[in-house]
Amino acid sequence: MLQYESFHAITHYRRENLNECLVSTRSKDGFGHQLEGKLSCLMVSYIHPRFTYIYLPFETMEHSAPGFVSEAESFLNLSLMLPTPASLNFTTKLKIIPARYQSILFTVPAAEGYVDCNRDTIYVVDNCWDILYKPPLVRNIDKARLEVQYLYEKVPKLNTGFDVDKFNIVVHIRRGDAGPRLLPIRYWLPNKNLTHYYSKYFDTLQLLPRSRDIFHL
Repeated sequence: MLQYESFHAITHYRRENLNECLVSTRSKDGFGHQLEGKLSCLMVSYIHPRFTYIYLPFETMEHSAPGFVSEAESFLNLSLMLPTPASLNFTTKLKIIPARYQSILFTVPAAEGYVDCNRDTIYVVDNCWDILYKPPLVRNIDKARLEVQYLYEKVPKLNTGFDVDKFNIVVHIRRGDAGPRLLPIRYWLPNKNLTHYYSKYFDTLQLLPRSRDIFHL
């Protein structure tokens, strides 16, 4: 059973302690896209004086098996470390900014100070790449990265089943969108290919003088 280390999070955030623009992320894409979207806006909040990142949980996710959304949420556990709508001591509303228009309607104008942000509104975008990965913020991205690393070290960790006394191997199987979806068969990796290469790898492991490896799929 997955277990967390003990932890006590901040439960209430006062509006006067947050920056002017409250930003969050929401998407229907795959895990990697959504995670980078969340982290990009979080990093922006560390290096731009107008932004505070408000965490919203995953809702839907492409390329995922049943139950994966809740597992991803539990694995990251960021809601314990970051402000969420429930942890604010004031009432908020969400304003969804369409991804294709976010650079025009919110992220860039807000970063450059061209628009005012309503103090009770959480502006929900797909990501903050258009301001994080461009000047001037990109010049401070190393500082933001260190802040995220520090946060990660404080987040309670799940017991993932890794055995520190053995060689752990994580296998990421990428399927389904490696190319045009009009020809899905061409871009799917059959199970027989996976089992074939796993068998060859296991045979190789038997020749090595060490304990049995552990695979995590």
